[in-house]
Amino acid sequence: MRRSFQAQAIALALAIAAWFQSPATAAETVQDLLKYCSAKDGSVQAIYCVGRITGIADALFVFAQGSFCPKTSTTGGAEVQLFKNYATTHPEVWTQSDYNGVLYALNQKWPCI
Repeated sequence: MRRSFQAQAIALALAIAAWFQSPATAAETVQDLLKYCSAKDGSVQAIYCVGRITGIADALFVFAQGSFCPKTSTTGGAEVQLFKNYATTHPEVWTQSDYNGVLYALNQKWPCI
């Protein structure tokens, strides 16, 4: 029984390591994130998209106050749609980091003026 537990623990550790090392698991550019966000609802890619965008938006809101200023609370779905709309209409930013793309989209919709 102890051997079975050790084998399971090793298998889990290897799976986690492979997940984090796989280049296909993380968006790096605006274009990469747009591809994830265009995936079928409920897919791993679409879930990653929502998590990535809401995570960036939350970090900006907390740590970079003044980067965007919504008048009311926002939803993850609204933030994702904003990003998709912005990225689709601004191919010139596709090679920039996904972080910048989310920032630009949020700031365009909700500037702090």
